Formats: sequence, C-alpha cells, structure tokens
Amino acid sequence: MVVHATSPTFVLINEYRGRVPVHHVDAYRTGSLAELQDLGLPELFAGDGVTVVEWADKLRPLLPPDVIEVTIEGVGDEPRRITLRRPG
Repeated sequence: MVVHATSPTFVLINEYRGRVPVHHVDAYRTGSLAELQDLGLPELFAGDGVTVVEWADKLRPLLPPDVIEVTIEGVGDEPRRITLRRPG
C-alpha cells in the first residue's frame, strides 16, 4: 500500500489509515501547550497508532517517555544525515 503524505501545516494534524494509523502533527503554528492538549495530542500518543511530530520541541512536556527522536540534517541536494535516538 502506498500513501502519499502532505504537510499538515494549515491542518495541524493529518491522519493516514493503513495497517497502523499514522498521525502527522505539525506543531509549528501552535501557540501554547494548552492548544496542543485541546487538539487531543495526549490521546493520540496513548492510542494504537504512530504519531509523527514536526517541531516537537514546542510540546516536549507532552511527549510520552517512549519517544524516538528523529533528526534529519542536510538541505537541497546535500546528502542527508538521519539520526534516531531515545532521549533520557
């Protein structure tokens, strides 16, 4: 199955259905932790799917303890460096 993802910049949260639901969150335009809680992020994190968060530093106190941090470095035609780590 191929699913094409788009940036949720104006929607804030996109959901993609598949074998496992994937929630794509873009926290860039959010103003507060309360706003993010009102969007239902704690419920998404506790759900059965996978939640991918861009600009996750804006909601660090809401992140679950089993978070996996993905960092992508490089722009344009530069080679990319992708780092995965478990904070803590």
